[in-house]
Amino acid sequence: MKLEPVLLAVAVILLLALAWLGLKGGVEQWPASHSAGEKVQSAAQFTYGAFSLLAVVTAISAPRIARAVQVSWLLCLTIAGGLAPPVWGNASWGAGVLAGAATVAIGGGILWLLHRGARGLTRA
Repeated sequence: MKLEPVLLAVAVILLLALAWLGLKGGVEQWPASHSAGEKVQSAAQFTYGAFSLLAVVTAISAPRIARAVQVSWLLCLTIAGGLAPPVWGNASWGAGVLAGAATVAIGGGILWLLHRGARGLTRA
């Protein structure tokens, strides 16, 4: 059995779940966002949700722009993940930095799955 289709399927499922969570969470949090930090985090959350969908589509059908979309997705995901603890949970900024580092590592893992899985689409 080839591994690429499995890796691609896992990446797509994770990205679709993040699309739902990002779009839904961003829309639901926006009315409760009062501080600038809360607004930035909510906007980043909504934006990573939109980029999650674009990452799936471009990885499969538009590989020329896929890298830009994926980098934008990872940036928005990291901002949302790093800002959430201090602006919504009253945690320290150090906790936000740790959350951001964990977020970028997990996002990087998802992108690795996507890249490895999508490679199987371009081979003859």
